[in-house]
Amino acid sequence: MAALVRRDAKDFRLRQFALQIVSACPGHGFLCEIEEIFSCIRDRITYRRDPVQVEWVQDARRTLFVFGSGDCDDKVVALASLLATLGHRSRFVVLGLTREKYTHVYLEVLTSRGWIPLDPTPEQAPAGWEAKGIIRSTYEIFGEENSNSVPLIAIALLLTWWILK
Repeated sequence: MAALVRRDAKDFRLRQFALQIVSACPGHGFLCEIEEIFSCIRDRITYRRDPVQVEWVQDARRTLFVFGSGDCDDKVVALASLLATLGHRSRFVVLGLTREKYTHVYLEVLTSRGWIPLDPTPEQAPAGWEAKGIIRSTYEIFGEENSNSVPLIAIALLLTWWILK
């Protein structure tokens, strides 16, 4: 799912669609953009279950322009993709009864106020509402910003090489 969002964040047609959705928002109206994109996905994409015994995950284009429907994972992929085209960083939140069997996914988006939950599956859910589950895990889509992991790995490899030579 994250790979689909990362790919679709660069999609010209999706950015164009997102810009149409937020056209009434003022410049720097980031919370307005988030609310408009969220409402669009929640209200315009009809919830439909996956085929029997198939875990089907659609990219944003299929959900928005081909089917106009999808389950929770399809709706959050479309939501995360549209938000990303406008510069909004988000992450997946999965819920379930056990760590082996997740049953629901929604999104959190990073704002100046912190992470805000966005669950577009329930038709009446406002931005900020989130489902509850026994097990809750978050998964980054874009990774940590300003991550220094690559230089640290390079330093560790050079240090190991120097010690072993």
